[in-house]
Amino acid sequence: MLCPLCNSTNTKSFLKQTNYEIIKCSNCKNGFTSPPPVELNYEHMDFHANEIIAHEIPLRGYPELVKTHQKTYDLNIKLIKKHLPNKKSKILEIGSGEGILAEMILKSGYDITCIEPSLTASKRAIKRGLKCVQGFFPNSIIIDTKFDMVIMTQVLEHIEQPLKLLKNIYKQLEKGGLILLNQTNFESLIVKIQKENWYAWLPKQHYWHFTPKGIKEISANLGFKVVDCQYSNLVSLGRKEKLIRDLAIFFPKNQDQFHVLLQKQ
Repeated sequence: MLCPLCNSTNTKSFLKQTNYEIIKCSNCKNGFTSPPPVELNYEHMDFHANEIIAHEIPLRGYPELVKTHQKTYDLNIKLIKKHLPNKKSKILEIGSGEGILAEMILKSGYDITCIEPSLTASKRAIKRGLKCVQGFFPNSIIIDTKFDMVIMTQVLEHIEQPLKLLKNIYKQLEKGGLILLNQTNFESLIVKIQKENWYAWLPKQHYWHFTPKGIKEISANLGFKVVDCQYSNLVSLGRKEKLIRDLAIFFPKNQDQFHVLLQKQ
């Protein structure tokens, strides 16, 4: 089967289920769902039951997140501060949800803009005091703005044409600008153990399944280079997964999420 990302025929089945199959490309090191999802209208997907209830639900913050998500956000903030020390830098978060991470970035002193397709989520982000554009990227409201960093957390796998999106981001990045991607790692040890039970396959939503090597491969052709890559777990590990937790200390690539920083060349 032809890989839609790199047009290679060097592909093979990675996971086969009744209604879908995950295909791995040995050329670009990424995977894709077959058949691909039917495109979802995220703009009208209501993540908070309905418009009225969305305003009544108290805004969640960092303390209400599960520990795995807290660690994810902590690592993101650490990477931002390390690679973007200038607090005057402009940051854009694409697919920001209701703005929990963006609020943390704002409180860290940065100038951050959000763009979020969901009507209810974007309204809740505005309620936090964030600059949030409701819609999709690229967007006419911010088309003339150059950013020092663009953040996407679990977004790229939902995009039918991710290379086109990365090209558009390239145009709006300052020289030497950065992209911070959080992606699930479908070749991690956790996935090999959980197989079809891994939470992140989501064949009705995810077109793609990435690896750090795969992101490096496809982004290099677009004018980016990898400047940092860190790992974390989204799966909550209990006593049964003690071996995985122990291995993660010495072999971090066994974890099921990676945080990769790409720099515009």
